[in-house]
Amino acid sequence: MSHKTLKAMFAAICTLVCAAGVVKADQPVISHVYTADPNAFVFNDRIYIICSHDIANQRGYDLFDYELVSTDDLQNWTDHGFVFSVGRNHDFGYGRGKGPYGEDQTVAPWAGHCYAPGTAIRDGKVYLYFPDGGSSIGVAVADKPEGPYKDPLGKTLIAGNVSNYASRWLFDPAGFVDDDGRAFVYYGGNGNDQARIIELNKDMISLHPQAIHLNVPKFFEASYMHKYKGKYYFSYSTQFSPTANIDYLVSDSPTGPFEYKGTILDNPKQNLGNNNHASIIEYKGHWYIAYHDRKLAIASNLRNKSDSRCVNLDEMFYKSP
Repeated sequence: MSHKTLKAMFAAICTLVCAAGVVKADQPVISHVYTADPNAFVFNDRIYIICSHDIANQRGYDLFDYELVSTDDLQNWTDHGFVFSVGRNHDFGYGRGKGPYGEDQTVAPWAGHCYAPGTAIRDGKVYLYFPDGGSSIGVAVADKPEGPYKDPLGKTLIAGNVSNYASRWLFDPAGFVDDDGRAFVYYGGNGNDQARIIELNKDMISLHPQAIHLNVPKFFEASYMHKYKGKYYFSYSTQFSPTANIDYLVSDSPTGPFEYKGTILDNPKQNLGNNNHASIIEYKGHWYIAYHDRKLAIASNLRNKSDSRCVNLDEMFYKSP
């Protein structure tokens, strides 16, 4: 597979029309707020991207809420604001905790952080899988991507103290629902043997008792699963040796065995040698890859450029068999 930058019809700098209005953009898709870890999905014929929210000039990753954007033409982007947040609901000048409905968007007060999000769509509902740092994964549910989200468990879904589920980094969940109705979460990090696959029950908020350990070459983080022409593509971020690319494996089954195939996306030079996170979707017969880089922080000359990221969307093409 390879990727190709979308051809733009509008200026590279986004213009926010209103608080939950239309944004016309090239790359990044929005520029009034720093976003990362994009999880793209299609719902009611629109592309939605739910993103981690970086605080400008933060040191490290203090991630407490998720920003949501959407489009139906890949040119005009609607900003839905912050639609989900966790317990440590500090205000850093972005109206933290306030979503498109104006009310407090704190959904999981028991969680201290929400790292890279993952989603799955089933029976017209959006299931949002969110990591509490690197120690556990929770789940929230909504009738539409904009929310409001509710926490049906009031606690973790995948817990780090359950040895069968454990990974060094228990985070970066990717939800996936197969054509036959079986559903899975892919997650983990920090080591070739640290990727995990856990099957979800039909309710999408409870688990099968046995996790599958997946061996992934140079596995670091950012698990993702998509299906193309009957094949299952597991993609992920590699370790930093020499740089963190988005690589992939292919299988005839959602649980493997998988075969390593190569790199989908080289680490963009605007990432300053730092991390990346990607998701892959089909929309109206075309395939797209969402990822983040640091070009907005570089252009803004931020002091802490590496920790303030921005989300991009490129068209992706498959190689001929």
